[in-house]
Amino acid sequence: MGTEIVISANLREWRHIIELRGHPAAQWEIREAAIEVLKTLSAHAPTVFEDLQIDEKRRAVRRKAGD
Repeated sequence: MGTEIVISANLREWRHIIELRGHPAAQWEIREAAIEVLKTLSAHAPTVFEDLQIDEKRRAVRRKAGD
């Protein structure tokens, strides 16, 4: 059994949500959700999210170095 959540946002807002909720200080469950959203959206719009990466060691989202 699972829970379905429906959210609508433009790409700019998705970037904001992912950066905010993927931050190491965010609660771990919401960080995991942000990581999954980033994976999905990166597959569909890679250039929009190319500067964001998943830090596997910390299980968080961060900007690539130099960006």
